[in-house]
Amino acid sequence: MASTAIPLPSPTSMFFAAAGAGDYPKARFLAIVAACRAARYFTIAFVAGHYGRHFLRVLRHPTEHWGWIVVALVLTVALFVAGILASQRLERADMDRAKTGVQSPAV
Repeated sequence: MASTAIPLPSPTSMFFAAAGAGDYPKARFLAIVAACRAARYFTIAFVAGHYGRHFLRVLRHPTEHWGWIVVALVLTVALFVAGILASQRLERADMDRAKTGVQSPAV
């Protein structure tokens, strides 16, 4: 039920459909979804309550916090580039395995 717990919007309807198609017990499914969503929204509310005023101060006076803004932007770009490079590396490894006929070991 990760789709109900992560803070980013995600398409939960396909997970709900899969649970229904897989004859997952309704009571257990609803309990897990409710618990995950409660934890998700509690965490979002807690973070917003704790850091909300600081965040608004940064938005009102961005020049006072330009160092942290630059660090956040650099880290975001670095993580994005690292994800692209890792994806390309994995695709190349898969193509090399396909060319040589070597299959990855079973897990």
